[in-house]
Amino acid sequence: MKSSLFHLLAGSDAGNTRVKVSYLDHSGNIQSFSIPTVVAPANAVGDPLKKESKEISNTDRLHVYIQSKALSGTYYYVGDFARDKKDMEQPSGQRKSSSELHFVAQLTALAVAAANLGEFSITHDYAGGLPIEEYKEVGDEAFLARIRGEHVIEFLDGVHNEKKVTIDIIGGLVNIEGATTALALTNNLKDNKLIELPMSNKFDEEDHCIADLGAGTTDIALFESDGLNGVSSTNIELGTNSYIDAMIEEISNIEEFKKLRQFLLDNSLEVVSPYSNREQFLNQVIIPEVDKMLKDKKYSPKFTVSWARVRNVDVTNTVLKHMESYFKEVEKQLNVFALTKAPNVSNFFLVGGGILFAYYFFKDIEFFLLPDAEVISEAQFFTSRAYLIASYLEKLTLTVN
Repeated sequence: MKSSLFHLLAGSDAGNTRVKVSYLDHSGNIQSFSIPTVVAPANAVGDPLKKESKEISNTDRLHVYIQSKALSGTYYYVGDFARDKKDMEQPSGQRKSSSELHFVAQLTALAVAAANLGEFSITHDYAGGLPIEEYKEVGDEAFLARIRGEHVIEFLDGVHNEKKVTIDIIGGLVNIEGATTALALTNNLKDNKLIELPMSNKFDEEDHCIADLGAGTTDIALFESDGLNGVSSTNIELGTNSYIDAMIEEISNIEEFKKLRQFLLDNSLEVVSPYSNREQFLNQVIIPEVDKMLKDKKYSPKFTVSWARVRNVDVTNTVLKHMESYFKEVEKQLNVFALTKAPNVSNFFLVGGGILFAYYFFKDIEFFLLPDAEVISEAQFFTSRAYLIASYLEKLTLTVN
C-alpha cells in the first residue's frame, strides 16, 4: 500500500439505474465503468467460500464496509451482487442530493476506480451533478457539505477483496445535469492532454440542443446565447429499460425454449428466463454485435441466445423489432421538441446509451448528430466524462494561477 496521497480525477454520474464513473488513469487517459444503483444491507462476514476466479470483473461481487458520516449504515452489497439479497433497494423518485443509495453507489464506484489504479489513500475533488430542478432547490453547498470529508471503503469480496480505500473529498463541483455534456462531445483526454474533437466545429452556432438517451429517461437540454434554458429543457419518461424488458420476455417465451420452461414449471422453479437482469442480456446478446457495427456500419448483426442445452437461437428479428420501436419513439419525441421548443436550433446532438442500444437505426438518422467516431463507443459515459473534463479544466486553471 502506498503511503503518499494520490489525487483521483474522476467524474460521477449518479443515475437511478446505474452510477457511471470516468476517471483518469496513470497514463492520463479516460477509463469508464458503471455499477447498477442497487444496494442491500450486508453483514460483516460475507461469503465464507469467496470466489477467487480471475474471470470476474472489478464491479462484480461488491460487498463493502463503509465508514462515512454521510451514511447511516456500514455494510453493503452493491450493484448486481445486491440483486438477490434481502431488503434490496433501487432509487425511485429519491433526491440525489440526500439519497443514501446514491451515496453508497458513488463512494463504492470511486473506491473501485482508486483500487483499479492501485491507489488506496487518495484525495478527490467531487465532480458530479444534480437534476436542474433539484439543483435550483438545494444548490451545491448542501450537497458538497454532506459528501465532503473522509470516507473509508473496505472490499470484503471480489477482485479487490481485503483492500481498503480511504477517500478524502476536499471540495469539488456539482454541475447541473446536461449543462456540461458538450465538454465530452467536443473534447477528449489523451496522455494527460486535452484534445479537441472534430465535433467542436459544430458548436459555432450559439443555440443548440443535447439529448441524453438513458435507461429510464431521455433528457433534453436547450442551450441559447445566455446559457441553459431551464424552462424549455426537460426530461421524458422514455428509456431503453422497458424495450429491453420486452425483448427478454418475448425471447424467453420462444418455441425453442418451450421444453426448458415446462421442465422448470414441473419442478416448481421460478426461473422464467435465461437472463437474471438487463445487464446480463445486454452484455451477452446486444453489445458484441453493436461493437461490430461500430467498426463497420454496413455490418448486418445476428443476435443469438443460448439457454442451457439449447444453443445459439437466432433472435435477430425480435431484437431489431424492439430496437426499431424505441428508435421511432425517440425520433418522434425529439422532433416534437425541436419543432415546438427549439425551432431555430440547427444542431441537435445525441449522447447516451440509447444510441448504442439501437445503433442499427441511429447510425442512419437524419438531422440529429451522433458523437464523433473516436468517442461514440463511450456514448453512455458522456455525462461522467464531461464531469471529469470539467474537473480537469478546473484543476488546470488553479495550477496555472
